[in-house]
Amino acid sequence: MRSLHAVVDIGSNSAKLMIAALEDGKLTPLVERVGTPRLGELGESGEVTPQALDRLDRVLGRFRQTLSNTGLKPDRVVMTEAVRRAANRDEVVERAERALRARPEIISGEEEAELAWLAVRVRHGVGGFACLDVGAGSSELSTKRSRLSIPMGALSLARETGPTPQSGEIRTMLRERLDAYDFAPFAWRPVFVSGGTAVALAAISLGVERLVPAELEGFVVEEGLIDRTATRLRDLSEPVRSAMPGLEEGRSAIVVPGLQMIAMVLERLHPVSVKVSALGVRYGALAKLLLPPPEELDEPEAVAPPEEPSTRRRRRR
Repeated sequence: MRSLHAVVDIGSNSAKLMIAALEDGKLTPLVERVGTPRLGELGESGEVTPQALDRLDRVLGRFRQTLSNTGLKPDRVVMTEAVRRAANRDEVVERAERALRARPEIISGEEEAELAWLAVRVRHGVGGFACLDVGAGSSELSTKRSRLSIPMGALSLARETGPTPQSGEIRTMLRERLDAYDFAPFAWRPVFVSGGTAVALAAISLGVERLVPAELEGFVVEEGLIDRTATRLRDLSEPVRSAMPGLEEGRSAIVVPGLQMIAMVLERLHPVSVKVSALGVRYGALAKLLLPPPEELDEPEAVAPPEEPSTRRRRRR
């Protein structure tokens, strides 16, 4: 039997609505809507500003119209880093509840990491991978056993560095900050990268005319692609960048810092392979609610390959 379900993911930069069909134990996305309230542009006192709240009202009003047209209400509404940090988080929750007629949940960074991992696990049926979800306000890493939330993302970095930082400058800063975290549980594995920056990377690389996230699922990120794309975007004017698929409504101003964040975390992970997961937290949120726990797979801990003998000899000299 086929049933329709909806989820809204309200992040630090964008808000996303997904309507999916549940049939024979499978979730298939049917409708995707995106708006950009930019809640992460917090005021001086750490509050979501009145301007951002007004933008949120408009975005969620459009989502509500889409839901009304299909006779649905959200099964889940999740809020992430910006609302976790906001001094007026209760006001943000109340505004969203009024607009959607459903009570939002402020999820932890650890659950955000879990949902990104679950989206890949359910959609691809694989095990032994790590998921890197780079959002606007935070970045999460996850495996079946481990979770890590880092309070840095594309929007928060762009506020420090500007929209088009030079690679050397931002990479030096990120290397220093990332030294505070233990990446060993996530290293030497296949990696799926999710979040708006990863989706934009896939869309730009494929040259799509219209952004359909499900069609970008599993895009292979070849070595050097992130650096080439960051350089290309940095050299373009803002009007040209913002006309590209995936960079509309303000994402063009944060995509270069987001790409650098992905590159610097991957530098620590030594990934076996890198692919894009375009469905992200919203798909994982529905999967956790509607589907049974995924089948257990053999997921051995990843181990770094041994050093070459010649390397060891050189280090002893």
